[in-house]
Amino acid sequence: MSTPAEQLPPAARRGSPPRRVTAGRPASSIGLLTVADVARDLMLRPATVRRMAARGLIGYHRINGKELRFARADVEALLARTRIEPRR
Repeated sequence: MSTPAEQLPPAARRGSPPRRVTAGRPASSIGLLTVADVARDLMLRPATVRRMAARGLIGYHRINGKELRFARADVEALLARTRIEPRR
């Protein structure tokens, strides 16, 4: 018979923090990005991403009344809106 620790997923046995989940799935599996993810992808500071969200420049979801999550489609829409075509 296995011990309770052996029944846990490998990451939990190693002492890593549990992954955040939304509706039974990790937030990343449903296409939601954290402030840090968006900041890294756009090469911005996290404070800039939060400020853009507060100003309505990028759509977001508020999780647990505090944390922000961004749909990949919203980030892509921001990039499409701010694209400047090259001159010919």
